[in-house]
Amino acid sequence: MRHSRTHSAWLGLLLLVLSGTFGAGRLQAQQEALYTQYLFSPLTINPAYAGSRDGFSLAGIYRRQWTGIDNAPQTANLAFHAPAGDRIGWGLQLIDDRLGISTETGAWGQFAFRIPAGTGELAIGLSAGASFYQISLGDGMITDPDDPVFQGGQQLWLPNVGAGIYYHTEKFYLGVAAPRLIDNRLRESSTAMSGAQVAQQFRHFNAMTGFVFPLGENIKLRPAGLLRIQQNQPVQTEASLDALFLNRFWLGAGYRSGGSVDAHFVLHIGETLRLGYAYDWVVNELGIQTGGSHEVLLGLDFGSRRVPVSSPRQFVPQYF
Repeated sequence: MRHSRTHSAWLGLLLLVLSGTFGAGRLQAQQEALYTQYLFSPLTINPAYAGSRDGFSLAGIYRRQWTGIDNAPQTANLAFHAPAGDRIGWGLQLIDDRLGISTETGAWGQFAFRIPAGTGELAIGLSAGASFYQISLGDGMITDPDDPVFQGGQQLWLPNVGAGIYYHTEKFYLGVAAPRLIDNRLRESSTAMSGAQVAQQFRHFNAMTGFVFPLGENIKLRPAGLLRIQQNQPVQTEASLDALFLNRFWLGAGYRSGGSVDAHFVLHIGETLRLGYAYDWVVNELGIQTGGSHEVLLGLDFGSRRVPVSSPRQFVPQYF
């Protein structure tokens, strides 16, 4: 029974991947890691966010996608950033992304220049780094293990750069970013067959916005939206609505086009620690094969330049 379920699950995973655009001899699908709690670590999608919080900020996200399916995506992201004076922000991001027989591990540095703009602040950001991409063909389910096509694998260093713009006030934000601007090939040209299409990374663009408004004395609402754009792919949309209770506890729900809804929460403990969890329900064809996706968040904020408050009740977290 276990063997049958594994093959069925892999079939479901394959069908989801094939739901990408297939044409002109090329298959494409979503390549960037997805995070349900991206609003609690915006540096994961926009380098211009570097230094936007009051002090040093560290956020770690671990996402285990499509539980119940062997070799489904697993992503770990650790992002650290801080201001350097009144105009400069800097950051560092470490990523480990695994899907089936492929692994991508990378490090990215971010730099942002921030200037006052009206009642808020406008930041222009750049990122640069590299990832180590490897695929082990021999680890897949192979009918003929002696087939030379599936011997060994592929290992590549993939340098890349990104850019973004981020504007925010105390209760509104708007950002546009391209996390990776170089279309790296995922196979060395010397090993590519003549005339064959070569797998490669494609540029991704995203736009994000949201705002906060009060709903009574102890409740605030934060609607937010995100657009993800990739070459030859349908535009992916995300929408979420969060409620902040007593300036300490976020509770929200969201929708991602293409097949998932989620529920999530984040708890502020003191003025330093943030803990969060999100669960995604799959509502497309893959839903019959998986129990959904889990995501946990750990955040630390320290060295704040804000004046310390005299009572925990007066603590007001940054909304973005």
